[in-house]
Amino acid sequence: MKRTHLASLGLLISGILIATLLESLRPGNFISYSFLLAVIILSLAILFGKTRIGYVFFLVGIIEILLTLSIMSLARAFPQSKMALLKSYLLPHGKTKIKTEFSILTGRRLLSSDDDHDAFGFRRVPDRSNNYSSQIAIYGGSTTYDVLVDSKDSWPNQLQILLNNSGRSDVAIRNLGLPGASTSEAIVFQSFYDYDQLKDLYPVCSIHYHGWNDLRNNYVPNLDPAYADWHLLSQVNRGMGSKYSSIIALTSAMVPRIFTGNTIPKPSPALNPSAKQKLDKNLEKIIRRNIKTIVAISSKNGGKALFIPQILNPAKFTEQSRYGWLPNVDDNRVMPLLAELNKIVRTTATEMGAIYAVNVNQSKFTNDDFVDNGHFNSAGSKKFAVLVYPYLSICMQNVK
Repeated sequence: MKRTHLASLGLLISGILIATLLESLRPGNFISYSFLLAVIILSLAILFGKTRIGYVFFLVGIIEILLTLSIMSLARAFPQSKMALLKSYLLPHGKTKIKTEFSILTGRRLLSSDDDHDAFGFRRVPDRSNNYSSQIAIYGGSTTYDVLVDSKDSWPNQLQILLNNSGRSDVAIRNLGLPGASTSEAIVFQSFYDYDQLKDLYPVCSIHYHGWNDLRNNYVPNLDPAYADWHLLSQVNRGMGSKYSSIIALTSAMVPRIFTGNTIPKPSPALNPSAKQKLDKNLEKIIRRNIKTIVAISSKNGGKALFIPQILNPAKFTEQSRYGWLPNVDDNRVMPLLAELNKIVRTTATEMGAIYAVNVNQSKFTNDDFVDNGHFNSAGSKKFAVLVYPYLSICMQNVK
């Protein structure tokens, strides 16, 4: 075997071992995927030697490493900057490859890209029966979609399994979670997409799990009542990146902008240097109004609304820095502000006669139930579903 072949093989094996170590330390870590890809490319560069294609492979491999390290390092060094936001867009994560297209109503919509999504782009609930006579719709963001577990382990599917085990396979659950979605998108989905055309049904119960993404709009300058000038527009290219490569992520983010020209407006500025570390009064008003609207839509369609308090992982929110998704909230203020937001949802929902899952609370979850700062692992999703199920039974009391 030639020396170049041995060098290439040695680099590849070393890269696999290091990437495996990185992945074991932090599952789903983007750096491990990017590093492994770069090592494979550099191994090919060694293999082809001092040829034109060898130089191309070498250049691409080095760019991949430098680009990933630059984004991660700058985002960590300047957590309150646009680089932190860039990191949250370019480094998506999830069990499935989420594909999206532009939507005038919600910024983007999911596409039916594989067996994990139905014809409308919504995530499938594998254990639901086709012979159902009632349906339950679940709304929320990535924590409702349950992005870091398989669809079978997702908590909406775990609820379906609990229904089936209790002899209620005639009730089907639809997972209408859209990663990044807030109460604003939920109103749109509930107004236009909750109707089941196949069975001519409206939901008998609408489950809402919100908070994290609404808090994202805290102290955004000139906050639009529908989150339409920043949050919704900032969603346009999410799901178009790559969890494996910085080069692919940047390319997929830039190409749509180049070819769509100015047809899609740019999001307004989100960073607010003078943002106070408390709940924005304007945001409070919007959330109260949205909760009332959600309950009214549920009632109009003949169903009930069930609200679940947002659960996150306190172990990941201890620093004064910001991880990027919430541009104006320090990490160590996320949990207190979320508790305030949950309280507003509870008060407003109960005033409107809706159901609130009081016993689904933060104290029942630990770091062991999460993959990251707010997305459940399989065990956490199952625990969450078990806690929610009694309220689901209340929500569908009148279903025969």
